[in-house]
Amino acid sequence: MASRGQTSRFQLHESTQRGLCRLAFILFGLLPLICGLVFSALEFVPAYQRWRTSKWEDWLSTQLGIHVELAVLENRAPDRWVLHGVRLLHPESGATLGRVPQVEVLSRGKRWSILLHEPELERRQLTTTWKMVHDWFLCRPQRYSQAAAIGANHLIIRGPNASDEFTNIVVRMQPEENELALDIQFRMSPTLQPSGTSTAQLVAKKEPASLLKIRRNHAENRLMTNLQLQTATPLPCELFHGLLPSTANLGEQATFTGLLDWQMRSAQWQLQFTDVSLQQVDFGNVGRWLGNKLSGQGMIYIHQASISNNHLESAVATIAATGPGSISSDLLAGVGRHLDIDVRQTNPVAIHAFEHAAFTVNIEPQRLQLVGRLPGGAIFRDAVGPLATRHP
Repeated sequence: MASRGQTSRFQLHESTQRGLCRLAFILFGLLPLICGLVFSALEFVPAYQRWRTSKWEDWLSTQLGIHVELAVLENRAPDRWVLHGVRLLHPESGATLGRVPQVEVLSRGKRWSILLHEPELERRQLTTTWKMVHDWFLCRPQRYSQAAAIGANHLIIRGPNASDEFTNIVVRMQPEENELALDIQFRMSPTLQPSGTSTAQLVAKKEPASLLKIRRNHAENRLMTNLQLQTATPLPCELFHGLLPSTANLGEQATFTGLLDWQMRSAQWQLQFTDVSLQQVDFGNVGRWLGNKLSGQGMIYIHQASISNNHLESAVATIAATGPGSISSDLLAGVGRHLDIDVRQTNPVAIHAFEHAAFTVNIEPQRLQLVGRLPGGAIFRDAVGPLATRHP
């Protein structure tokens, strides 16, 4: 009896039970349904869409340091969005830096997953884009705290006459206590590979993806940016014109493969080349500062080189002309006189034509040495024989 009485003390009145059931239905059934219906209805209200798009534009502009415009923002789930018609603009001049037709964004926990569809960048704005990415994004640790994975199926860098295309782009951003790490993998589009290479050959080669690593150190008294590029696939040197203006002297068709390390600290920077191959180099363009006294096309293989603030500190490189070229008589005579090179006596002419040229140059703070790589130690060779010779 006592047990039955004790149980009855915890029983609720029937009307109270019905009230609690109604309250639970409203809280857990009706209210979520109403919120979902209101949320869905707002998606069709232009004023709300414009307001929400504006909020996203302001947030992205603050995060990236550039002005971002969106055509349409689509909210597919509480943690999933699709951005349509994205334009990246210079915040001061309004110049277009790039555009992305569609961006898919997913936020899970403390990680962003972003997929870009057919993004485009303007080649003439690459210098400005890099400066803003470095100064307004990499150097602001307080602006990001979440890791991110960014993918793109196809990237076009559009120029006035031609475009460079890349595929399989993967960007991994990992913020740490005193450093931001960016790892970027990409491949050149098969359409940019050397002519005569079939698709089957490209698949069979299975060349590894190019890798670009960027590290920004935020620690006090160690503020610096380290950039490393490693590629086995020829990249157009035009991509480096904004960062290294002197690469424009290599010619429009020049390509780059190898390892590049670049360290930037305040106004100082240092550049290291290791096993770098520069192909299709226009030596006439390289030697413009010589007064058009040299012509030809070929390659430069840099075994090792160190450049600091536009000053060449040391270098070991092999230079070869793969086709006929020419060199002026006074330049050839000057090279022979100052670098201890044997020059063959010829008829007095203003220009000497050569069939082949190949030599290794060793540049050190106190020494400059050339060694011929053609048979017999020849540096230049014409139809008659060695034109200039320098033995080890």
